[in-house]
Amino acid sequence: MSETLARIDPPFVVTDLLKRCMGNVAFLKRTLTKFQTRGMLDVDGLQRAISDGNHAEATRLAHSIKGIAANLSASRMYAVAGEIENFGRADRIDAATGMIDSLRAEVSRCVAFVPVAIAQFSDPVAEVTCAR
Repeated sequence: MSETLARIDPPFVVTDLLKRCMGNVAFLKRTLTKFQTRGMLDVDGLQRAISDGNHAEATRLAHSIKGIAANLSASRMYAVAGEIENFGRADRIDAATGMIDSLRAEVSRCVAFVPVAIAQFSDPVAEVTCAR
């Protein structure tokens, strides 16, 4: 584990993602870069869907965000997105309005961590260590 990772509380588990990427570091980097670009846009879309009372779209977006969180092993993000999804499935999406700030904070933490996660793969020694 890199010295940088040892000093912070990572919001997601990089080694789990690497396993899901079957050890393919290039794919892991592309996945993280895509998340970095789309993460907050998805939260913005979810917030709009909730504000508009669009239960189906809000449920779909919450489910999508939950899936991304599962792939990253981002447990806090997963839990909040899952709660929002449950409200949507129960046709009570308006009850999730207060949870958007929590979700936004978790997605923001994960997005901010992406460069740190990617940087650990610029060192060949770190790649071997993380692949174990």
